[in-house]
Amino acid sequence: MRRVVLSVVAGLLVTSCGAQSEEERVVERVKAAQQARLDKDGEAFCEFYTGRMRRELAATMAILGAKNCADAAQRVLDTEGPEDDEEYRRSQEALSADDIRIRGSRATVSYVSGNQQPLAKVADEWYLDGSAKKPRRG
Repeated sequence: MRRVVLSVVAGLLVTSCGAQSEEERVVERVKAAQQARLDKDGEAFCEFYTGRMRRELAATMAILGAKNCADAAQRVLDTEGPEDDEEYRRSQEALSADDIRIRGSRATVSYVSGNQQPLAKVADEWYLDGSAKKPRRG
């Protein structure tokens, strides 16, 4: 009986201490990635991509002289203007756990713009795993 009581008390303490749901962890991670983007920090932004996405971005931008993901991301961020920044800010402010759908090690974020972004869980962390785009209909 004592173990049951201790177990219940421990569970209540974890809950009352604000343990994050997996959806809240994804929101926190996506907001941090958006902040790196708003800060125009290509190196920090690249850290939020899966390894596959880092390689793809670097390969795609190599034609423009990008040497790695951070360099490629910086080149993209340098082309974004105030209207892009405003869209990211709006998205960042509006994002909540209700906008996250998780299936195993995959997640989808639905932004206020209507775009959706895939994420993948690697080890115990969530990473952007594709570009945000409008979902296909049909």
